[in-house]
Amino acid sequence: MKKLLPTALLALAAAGLPGCSPDDAPPRAAPAAQPQAKAPVASKDPYAPLMQAVFGDDYLPAKGYAIEGGAAADVSPAQDGDMPLVLTATTSAALPSGDTALVVEGSFRRPTGEEMLGEVEGSPVHLFLLRQRDGVWHVVRRHENIAEKSRNGTDIRWVTLGPGKPGLAIENHWLGQGYTATWLSLYDPAGERMANLLGDSLMTRSDNEGACEDECWSGEAKWRLEAGSGRARNAPYDDLVLEITGEETLQPGDGAQADTDEAPPPAPETGKSPQPAGDGATVAAKRSLAGTARYAYRDGKYQLVEGTNTLPTF
Repeated sequence: MKKLLPTALLALAAAGLPGCSPDDAPPRAAPAAQPQAKAPVASKDPYAPLMQAVFGDDYLPAKGYAIEGGAAADVSPAQDGDMPLVLTATTSAALPSGDTALVVEGSFRRPTGEEMLGEVEGSPVHLFLLRQRDGVWHVVRRHENIAEKSRNGTDIRWVTLGPGKPGLAIENHWLGQGYTATWLSLYDPAGERMANLLGDSLMTRSDNEGACEDECWSGEAKWRLEAGSGRARNAPYDDLVLEITGEETLQPGDGAQADTDEAPPPAPETGKSPQPAGDGATVAAKRSLAGTARYAYRDGKYQLVEGTNTLPTF
C-alpha cells in the first residue's frame, strides 16, 4: 500500500495554509527613535561655555546666569518668601598653568514686595578653575564662598601679585550710621589654598564724618603692588604699598574757654593742645593722616614691615 502522507502535504502546501499568507504576516516593529542632541541655546553671555560646565542644568544660557533650582526657580520676583541665588560670571583670566579662572558673583533675588530694598548683604563670590580638553570645558577646582559682597558695592579686578602671577583684588564698600569704609582682600587663584593673602581684610578708606562728635576723621589709602619687590625679598608675592591721605580732628570739649589758667589736654597721638581762638573759644586740634605703609608677604600673609598705617579703624 502506498504512503499518501507526503503527497497530501504537498497538496495542502500548494493550496496554501490559512494564516500563512504574506499579506497576513505580523508588521515589523518600528525602529527605535534615536536620541537627538539638544541644539545649543543662543546666549549673549561670553562665559556661557564655562558657566555650562560649572552649573549644568542650573545655568540658563538664554538668560546669561545660573540659578539654584534651574528654570523652575527662575521666577521674578521670588515667591513665598524665598530668595533664590542668582549666579553671574563677571570676569575671567588665563593662568600660566593653562587653566582659566572664572569669577562668579551671587545675588539673592528678593521676594515680592521687597524688590526696592536693593542688594542682600552677604551674597557669595565664587572662583572656579577650568581647563579645555578636546573642545570641552571641564572644572578642575571649585573655590566657593571665597568672599562676600557688600550691599553698598563690591569691586573685583585682576592684579599682578608677582612675575607671572595673576591675582584677584576684592574691595567691599560699606556705609552705615554715619561711617564709610572700604576693605581690601587679595587672592591667588593658582594657590593650593584659597585664602585672603592679607589674613583679615585691610581697610583702605575710613570716614566717620557723618557720626563724629569729639573726634572726626576722613582718610583714604591708594594702594599698589610694587613690581619686583617680592623677588628682592625672596617672597612669592610683591610688596603691598599704601599711600595714605586725610585728616583727623579733635573737637574741643563743651564750655572750653581761652581764659582758663590750665592748658587743654593734648590731642591723642599728637602731643599738641588745642589752641584758643581769638574770641575765647578753643579751636579743634588737627592731625594729618598722611603717610606710607608697606606690607610684605611672610609667614603665610601680608604683614606691616615699614611705616605706619595711620587710618583709624572701627
